[in-house]
Amino acid sequence: MSEGAYELFTRGTRLLEDGDFHAATVPLARARDLEPDKTSIREALGRALFRAQRYEDAVSEFSAVVERA
Repeated sequence: MSEGAYELFTRGTRLLEDGDFHAATVPLARARDLEPDKTSIREALGRALFRAQRYEDAVSEFSAVVERA
């Protein structure tokens, strides 16, 4: 059984909170792919990408959040 967006988001935010920024990007990106209009997922992914020093990717996620606000 594959994980749904909620499970991926929960796992990703837990990794983000634990400071494992690179690992957090994996489930959060998968959650984003499943639910591209969920700003909470995009914002968390943006934070993980930023903390992983993937700044251009982070800008894309934060821009998507702003567009939906």
